[in-house]
Amino acid sequence: CCGIHAPGVAATISAAFAIEPFMPFSRGVHAALAEVGIVYCTLMAHEGWQNPGPLRATVDYVVKGKKLKRKLPVITRTGSADGGHAVAIVGYTRAGFIIQNSWGDAWGERGFAILPYEDFMLHATDVWAAQLGVPVEVDLWTGGLADTSKGRQRAAPAIPLSEIRPYVVDVGNNGCLSSSGNYFTTEGDIERLLTSYIPDKTKSWTKKRIMLYLHGGLNDELSVARRVIAFRDVMLDNEIYPLHIMWESGAMESVNDIVQDLITPKNADAAATAAWLDKLRDGLYEARDRTIELTTAKPGGAMWSEMKENGALASTRKDGTGAMQILAKHVSNLLAKKTTVAKQWEIHVVGHSAGGIFAAHLLPLLLKSGIPFRTFQLLAPAVRMDTFKKLVYPHIKAGRCPQPTMYVLSETGERDDKVGPYGKSLLYLVSNAFEDRRETPILGMLKFISHRAATEANIADHDIEAMLLKTVNGLPSLVVAGDAEGEGSICRSDSHGGFDNDKDTLNSVLYRILGASPKRPFDNRDLQY
Repeated sequence: CCGIHAPGVAATISAAFAIEPFMPFSRGVHAALAEVGIVYCTLMAHEGWQNPGPLRATVDYVVKGKKLKRKLPVITRTGSADGGHAVAIVGYTRAGFIIQNSWGDAWGERGFAILPYEDFMLHATDVWAAQLGVPVEVDLWTGGLADTSKGRQRAAPAIPLSEIRPYVVDVGNNGCLSSSGNYFTTEGDIERLLTSYIPDKTKSWTKKRIMLYLHGGLNDELSVARRVIAFRDVMLDNEIYPLHIMWESGAMESVNDIVQDLITPKNADAAATAAWLDKLRDGLYEARDRTIELTTAKPGGAMWSEMKENGALASTRKDGTGAMQILAKHVSNLLAKKTTVAKQWEIHVVGHSAGGIFAAHLLPLLLKSGIPFRTFQLLAPAVRMDTFKKLVYPHIKAGRCPQPTMYVLSETGERDDKVGPYGKSLLYLVSNAFEDRRETPILGMLKFISHRAATEANIADHDIEAMLLKTVNGLPSLVVAGDAEGEGSICRSDSHGGFDNDKDTLNSVLYRILGASPKRPFDNRDLQY
């Protein structure tokens, strides 16, 4: 046992110290405890926290040279972790961390208990240590000592939950609010978001614009967290409140992993495929890609189907516990109390890749919210054409939904993109392998929405093509990467995943939300993460 930090044991710290966050892995916490004695931890609590035990573990510790023993109850994991909490970690044993709670002496053993390592690894979110050292000014941006906050998202390998909580709704498996991982959202967070965070941040704004940014379902948590920080200050400086939907697929976080795993020599068939692929040359690229499509169709299709289901359930769960249903409920509650909110706020929706699937199912909730829905922008949407025409197109045609703006790659761009060894874009892989039939029409592929793709036959959907010939406040509805058409209609992404890393695309998004040039446009430094 490493020394328990019981009352009377603490040494006085007279030197300067800094509060430092680090990721919640047990060995790092052990080292921090050995150095500073106590660390502060935020985590998700479950029912077992109410009454620790009945299992107890003996702890040996020393106070003023005297060896003592104490039996502490062990927190037993019970039920689901559905509420945020904070405790002090004051020591450790083989069984787990010794924690001191804030619920009084009647809890545990005079306020102490043991948190098993498994429970800690599952539910801890942030750990903080008071680290001895020379006082330093590390946050130059917010301290006003620098003229920009550009690149701040690259300053640390891990971004604390507290940094992004006011700008994220984290959606987990089956469309529910996420209660696990390094980032999570509770229903209480959503209530505070609507009644405190957004009103406080926007109170001086002329227009209170809220941008719902729907990430693709293949992004990992840290990538989304960095994007949240990269977007935040630019959006706020333009009086746009960015609310990111951090959508965890619940399956695999990278299609690239599926492609790579299935053509490396982990099994005999894959090894033979890899050896054969190595012999291919220019004329056989299509055969190579077709082989990959056939090889990845089953596992990739299963992953894709689960991800789409999660995206749908966030807005359509029968029990009303979907993340977006909970958000809509609290919007409704707010409007019932403050009718002026509906007149003051306006919603702008931006969806990237699989975020287009999320948007299609979210649309009915948006239209019922009572808050004006002003702009609708989709970056290479991965939604099936038939799904879009069933769920979204009728509302656009009837004028209930804003005329959408679509940003897509050219047909050449789709074919020049790559997913690992696959020689085309993600949307090609989805269309040819992950959906239930080859060449399933996907909304974000130019060849399915416009004759401009110059394919052998015009396979563009006539209704969608006609819809995209209309303008959005005088600007074209269809923006093709590389075809510059003036401010608000410029996109230079050269890959499917690159749209929200491209400053020209994001500045076009800003222009259409604001109806004018952004006060602070994105530049390359903002987006290098």
